[in-house]
Amino acid sequence: MDDRIKILELLSNKKNVLLMGAPGTGKSRVMNEVAEAFINGGTRLAQPSHVPGTGIPIPAVAAPTGLDLAMLKKANRKVFRTTLHQNSKYRDFLTGIVPELGAGGGYRINEGILYRANEFAKQDNSAALLIIDELNRGPAIEVFGGSIVAIESDKRLNDDNTAAPATQYFEISNPADGQMVEYAFSPNLYILAAMNQADASVAPLDVAFMRRWQSYQLKPNY
Repeated sequence: MDDRIKILELLSNKKNVLLMGAPGTGKSRVMNEVAEAFINGGTRLAQPSHVPGTGIPIPAVAAPTGLDLAMLKKANRKVFRTTLHQNSKYRDFLTGIVPELGAGGGYRINEGILYRANEFAKQDNSAALLIIDELNRGPAIEVFGGSIVAIESDKRLNDDNTAAPATQYFEISNPADGQMVEYAFSPNLYILAAMNQADASVAPLDVAFMRRWQSYQLKPNY
């Protein structure tokens, strides 16, 4: 079983997976492969074979991986991507006040990438995969804010996006009207992040944050 299949299975169960490894172990490549499999419903390119007389003598044929995961059965699947850095803010991830450009000026409530991914996942028959590269290169604790607990798999909404007994809510600024509202995450939102353990972090990733992730170690493949 390759890394891509293992990670898709972990995402299905744990919702949040953190790739860890030294430089050059293929974290970015694996994330791209997972994203491709997520969009393609778990299919992959099979070993091509020669087919005489066809327009393309050696066609690339999609073959199933054998995965039977709920996320891959959703009709609408979308991948969202971001990279953390020193200037990443909470408003870039969830919501927050930003200046409004143009002649009118003023301010508006920004819709961050985690908010947009979750709103997509809440739609009927949809699933969203959020890929975060360089998780430890930015202030991860700050950008996740009050959502740290809510990302846990058992703290999500029900499949129909109604509240479950264990659903964890947190407050955000509603982009529609600017009012503070309670917010929670869909079970159809999956988060795949990566960190280079050799890099010096901008801010430490504490235990309370790290235990919300299922870690997956990538080692050099000679």
